[in-house]
Amino acid sequence: MSVQPASSATRATDASKILPYSFIVKYKDNVPASFKVQYRQKVKRLCQEKPRSSSGVTLPGITVEFKELFEGFGGQFHPDVVKAMTAPEVSRS
Repeated sequence: MSVQPASSATRATDASKILPYSFIVKYKDNVPASFKVQYRQKVKRLCQEKPRSSSGVTLPGITVEFKELFEGFGGQFHPDVVKAMTAPEVSRS
């Protein structure tokens, strides 16, 4: 039996190449509700300041909020906004 690498059609692809500028933010379980509200407001403000990529792509910011399987939000964000999303209470995936 021989093992061969997967074809390029079945290899995992970097998610940023599939959905450019797209990220999901997941809050850790112990994050207070007040922090979540302030954090979302901060991200929304930053998104208003950076509504387009350097190539002119419109980046809407937060487009979905998750509240059932986990708490967090997702959307399309400018790279500078992503850099600002570094609070220790969240993890990006």
